[in-house]
Amino acid sequence: MPERYAKNKTMHPSPRRSPSFLQQDHRKQYGQFMILVSLVSNVWLLIQVIDLYQKEDARSLSLAAWILYCAGAFLWFVYGYYVLEKDKPLMLHSSLACALSGVMVAGIVIY
Repeated sequence: MPERYAKNKTMHPSPRRSPSFLQQDHRKQYGQFMILVSLVSNVWLLIQVIDLYQKEDARSLSLAAWILYCAGAFLWFVYGYYVLEKDKPLMLHSSLACALSGVMVAGIVIY
């Protein structure tokens, strides 16, 4: 056994404890806060959509970038649904981002 483990008597570090703000009694409140964050963090996308459709000018926008953003948001939704077993804040944020970026893609194609 290497000398550095001889004093510790174990090969594994002690288990990590979760931060206090994620303890069981705070998880529901934190989840509700993250749902609010997921709504507010998509406001910039809504502003972009409104700007595009009011000006009817998409010359300065990249179609490829918005398609990739939409695809990425869709993949995050799938991850939140299947891998994280229906993580509501992530699913809400990514579904709104996917929908709004899809509207942007449509606007770029139209204009």
